[in-house]
Amino acid sequence: MGWTNGTPHFVELYEGQWRHGLPDGEGRSTYIRLVGGADAAAATANESPKSYAPPGTAIINVYHGQLVEGIREGRGTFYYADGSSYEGEWRGGKKNGLGTFTTSVGTMFYGTFVDDRIEEQKSVDRDTPNGGLVFISDMGGLVDGSADQLRTTVKALLLRYNTVLKALFNEYSVKRDDVALIVTDPNWWRWRVPNHISLPQFVRLLSDCGLVNGPVGLSTVLRCVVQTMEALDRYNAEKLQFDEAQIQINYERRMRLYRFEGCLNFRTFTECLVRLSPHVSVGASLLTLGEKFNAMMQQHLAPADHPLCPVTRRYAPCLAPHVPALERQFHVKVDLELNNGERFLSMRSFMQFVMPLLQQHKIDVGRAVLLFLPFDRLGANTEVFPGVSQYQSALASQIFKESCGKHNELLVSTVCANGLLTIVDYIEAIMVLCLEIAKGQKIAPDDREEAVGNLVATQVLPLAV
Repeated sequence: MGWTNGTPHFVELYEGQWRHGLPDGEGRSTYIRLVGGADAAAATANESPKSYAPPGTAIINVYHGQLVEGIREGRGTFYYADGSSYEGEWRGGKKNGLGTFTTSVGTMFYGTFVDDRIEEQKSVDRDTPNGGLVFISDMGGLVDGSADQLRTTVKALLLRYNTVLKALFNEYSVKRDDVALIVTDPNWWRWRVPNHISLPQFVRLLSDCGLVNGPVGLSTVLRCVVQTMEALDRYNAEKLQFDEAQIQINYERRMRLYRFEGCLNFRTFTECLVRLSPHVSVGASLLTLGEKFNAMMQQHLAPADHPLCPVTRRYAPCLAPHVPALERQFHVKVDLELNNGERFLSMRSFMQFVMPLLQQHKIDVGRAVLLFLPFDRLGANTEVFPGVSQYQSALASQIFKESCGKHNELLVSTVCANGLLTIVDYIEAIMVLCLEIAKGQKIAPDDREEAVGNLVATQVLPLAV
């Protein structure tokens, strides 16, 4: 609502519905504490709340939910600065009714709250390591033993790597540069949730670690995230007996994940990595889920600097006006496929869609596939790709390279057969195609930005679905 000068001082921002001059309805309140220095001096009474974004060093608490006459009333979620959160019912500004409290390390309490205190405790997950509980019973195989054995193994590994995982989580949860994707809301930084990692930050971490490469794409990552949130929703539904309204809210929240909207706390962050490990670490020597997760942690989690979607980032100004139309085009094509509710477009369908442009501009189909969904996105061709069986010798490595064919025919067929595009992949592939056309037309590098924007408008958007 406003702020005042002072060191330290407190800032409260509200965005949402109003009635009779008070917050009333659905809204979001951000409570910001600025502690000294330049951060405190930067917040002045003359700055507009619509443009104000708290700095990365600020202490932030967030409430997102229903309010009545400026007081938390109804259903809502409060995110605390330490990473803990409460989701449930409120009355008179206090926790009252059924709710879930999740600590900063992922331990969850379910029960009935009265005036901020839990009175009737339905469940508490005590047996959790620092990484919290993981719902992975659906991932167990014969070699993993019983569900209890699988859970014990994974908990031990999460405890072993807790320091590394927490450091990565803390580093990337405040990372801002080259993080936002083309579909990310411009206000994502000011709307961030304290001690949570947003999905753009999460996929940037995986990209920097070389995990989004080879057969492991953004669709693989999103699938793991969605499975994690679905498992949590099922567990919560059993404990709290959700009504139809809450089930619909959970469904809409999961659908937003396909647009890379949403965030993960430390518990869901670690579970997503556990779910990702079987896709990253493959091979005859890696049988159990524990072995695969351990191999991923040892071989891959060493961040470099690999922002996603370089072509989209480079030409973002000329692309921005066309993003809504490209999104509509993408979803129309997705709706034509049998995708089990997922919002992915098969590479095969995409190639059929752009084939007229490839033929018109004489672009080789095999080359186009590897441009649109490159098997080696990071140029790390001396290393084994995530999702590819580890070579046991130099001879095995050479055999693999030779088997790919002179023009990487094997990789092309693999990508076409199994590749899935997220909305972000789709827009990046369209931009790569337009850039390739501009190069073929001998357009000077300095003039390509305008040319690429025109190609999207005149040649891509008019294509029949």
